[in-house]
Amino acid sequence: MPQSSTVNIRDGALLAINGELEDIESICNQGFQEISARSAVSLVVKNNGTYSLIENRNKQEQWVIFKQQSIIAWTGYDIELSPKKIFAKWLSYQSLGKGYIVLSGDEELVEVDLKDKDQYMFINPGSLVATNGDISTITMEYHHNTNTVKQYLSKLLPSFKVPRMGIMGGIVKSMSDTWQTFIQPVTSSDIWKKMSRTSSTVYHWLKLNVYVRVVARPMYLKMVGPGKVLLDGGQLLKSNGYFSKQEILRAYEKKK
Repeated sequence: MPQSSTVNIRDGALLAINGELEDIESICNQGFQEISARSAVSLVVKNNGTYSLIENRNKQEQWVIFKQQSIIAWTGYDIELSPKKIFAKWLSYQSLGKGYIVLSGDEELVEVDLKDKDQYMFINPGSLVATNGDISTITMEYHHNTNTVKQYLSKLLPSFKVPRMGIMGGIVKSMSDTWQTFIQPVTSSDIWKKMSRTSSTVYHWLKLNVYVRVVARPMYLKMVGPGKVLLDGGQLLKSNGYFSKQEILRAYEKKK
């Protein structure tokens, strides 16, 4: 660290300092240490994997780091990292200002440059580290072979057709008319309305869990250019390892 400089380091990552300790001040803030030095010092920082150095060249270039554990350190004259909510289970950060950010990965970090808005890619959520692209273009996409709940249930239940012609058709119509005459006053009662609300809640709960646990397939993030994407060789987990049930349901409903 040069004289009169500041660096923010992830808690637990700082191993050693070479310099005048009385010239160093440290403040803990949201899982990071803000270290200020009045004289030049050297720092040894721990990192079990690989790392990549990102340069924020100006205030217009903003990087979004999707997971807090990817951040090792950042420094610069006016650079700041502020928490940003993108997905329910992710603690993400957005950079603002000019400076440098050091990010870590379990395996080799790869940078992909999407040149224009006609280019896009599907990303394993476990591999996504950071991007300077427009995060509003990021959508959740499920595997194209995923069955909908209706398709899944149709495989389990036998299919049959109700006769509409001849003697059987007349019997079916008569039974239907009788049922309608009986059910109309019942459905208008307060008890029925309460039962309907309860059944709707139960149906929503069942639907949510069927999407997540029964017909779920790996979900990917689709990102559209222009922008750079920093990727790691992360493991592809089940969808509920990355996203909330509500996020998964919205993605499925959007595709229907």
